[in-house]
Amino acid sequence: MSAGALRREQAQSLLADLAASGQNVSETLLAQVRAMSVGSSRKILTNYTPQDPRRVCLRGPHGMGMNCIAVGDGRVYLGSADGTVSGWEFTPLALEKETDKPRPLTLIFGAKGRRKLRIGNKRPTFLQEAAGIKHVRHPFADISGGSRLRGPDQDGHYGPVMALAATEDGAYVISAGADCLVNVREGHGGTSLFSFIMDSEVGALAVQGHQLFVATGISLKVFSLDDRCEMYTLHGPESSITGSALLLPDTIVTCGLDRSVRIFDTVRQTQTGYASTTTLDAVCWPVDDLFVSGGVPGLIVHSREKKHPILTIHPYDCLKPVVDIPFEPSRDACRKAVTALCAIPHTGVFVSGAHNLISLWVLKDTVPVKQADYFVRGFVNGLILTVLADRLYILAATSKYPLRGRWDNDPHGYNGLIIVDLACPVPTEQRASRFTRFSGSGL
Repeated sequence: MSAGALRREQAQSLLADLAASGQNVSETLLAQVRAMSVGSSRKILTNYTPQDPRRVCLRGPHGMGMNCIAVGDGRVYLGSADGTVSGWEFTPLALEKETDKPRPLTLIFGAKGRRKLRIGNKRPTFLQEAAGIKHVRHPFADISGGSRLRGPDQDGHYGPVMALAATEDGAYVISAGADCLVNVREGHGGTSLFSFIMDSEVGALAVQGHQLFVATGISLKVFSLDDRCEMYTLHGPESSITGSALLLPDTIVTCGLDRSVRIFDTVRQTQTGYASTTTLDAVCWPVDDLFVSGGVPGLIVHSREKKHPILTIHPYDCLKPVVDIPFEPSRDACRKAVTALCAIPHTGVFVSGAHNLISLWVLKDTVPVKQADYFVRGFVNGLILTVLADRLYILAATSKYPLRGRWDNDPHGYNGLIIVDLACPVPTEQRASRFTRFSGSGL
């Protein structure tokens, strides 16, 4: 484990200890969050050549839009709709240089996807692809039984990459595609180690230590990456799981198409269900007793003490002034869905992504209070709110097509990665207390 990963792990454990002792941890980071909307700036990676001031064209191994994103040990991993998985080394100093072509990301590896399978020597039509994933399934996915371990030769994905996850120490990066294949790679070089063949499409991935949680169909499977085996399976939802989030090592929350949010206790192997009003695309866990899900109505706040939602708010209803380009909310119901969520555990700080918009929120009691808005082009399919080089960043994977389904296409969107520098340093360790004194101009 590198020094940066160890420092982040120690900071997260300290936040958990402070929250367990009853102290208000969010007030510590709230002082920095106040400066985010003023000092933040949107940076577009120069790995994508600009065609005009508002659009960019992709360069590198990816040939289609970004579907998911993951961060591990200071490295950024991307998955696209053509089955390609890439790893990038992040250099935050390149964002601050006043040059025409700064390079904040350096390519480490790029594993391209395989060609789609043909049924009867005929390529599937657009409507057939929209109806299901049977035309992009892995050749071994039809074998009956549980998850099957395969060697490193089962490398590329036949369909789009639906989920990505990476360990904190950067040892493993896991990709899951619509072809029912879960591929485990070496995080530092991208070498394929082994694969799992599932019976259905994987909707979400989560990693705690070297323990992998795979949400496939209506079940949650738990794997050991070191032992390369499946430990146990938890069955719960009535329909497919679309999102997941971890708060504690033994607790995970999931959302799905059955209009429910479920909390799984992986030690006792029990679950608790919470009702919702619509199908859900994403979920995050900002604080211990509150979790937020996203769908067409917007942000839906749930409490562990109540079975039904306590609050619903949409990012379009409380827009902040956007500096770059004036934002016009879409009237289409399909484009109003909140498609991505990510939170810093135990702090109440989280981000949401919708069509053309990224929003930064802070939970005060049970009400999300918006801090800033950032305009982007296209659908936000993946979001990461993370600490890189002692600074807070928002990493957003955007595409012309939404991740769940193909009901829409934004011709003005672009396929790429957006970096939002929140311009506030993370508290560094001092002699008095780790979270009482700050370095830099973030207050």
